[in-house]
Amino acid sequence: METKKKIKVEKEEEITDEIICDFCGKKYKADEDGRCNEPYGTFDIVFGYGSAHDMDRWWGHICDGCFEKTIKPKLKHHEEYM
Repeated sequence: METKKKIKVEKEEEITDEIICDFCGKKYKADEDGRCNEPYGTFDIVFGYGSAHDMDRWWGHICDGCFEKTIKPKLKHHEEYM
């Protein structure tokens, strides 16, 4: 036989405090739940075998302004994710 009782357990949890653009350093504060509803995006780049960055993975955050100035003019828009 097994008996159970309820106990209160406090758990430490890591949540996002702010997002910082990796290009210009602009900071966006997250809410108390760790969500940030500001104009920024994330990027994730993986290089293939044989490149100078063989299987390296690069990721970061970018604000709308930096995206418009630095990356958007060089990329093709991918409709599949819209």
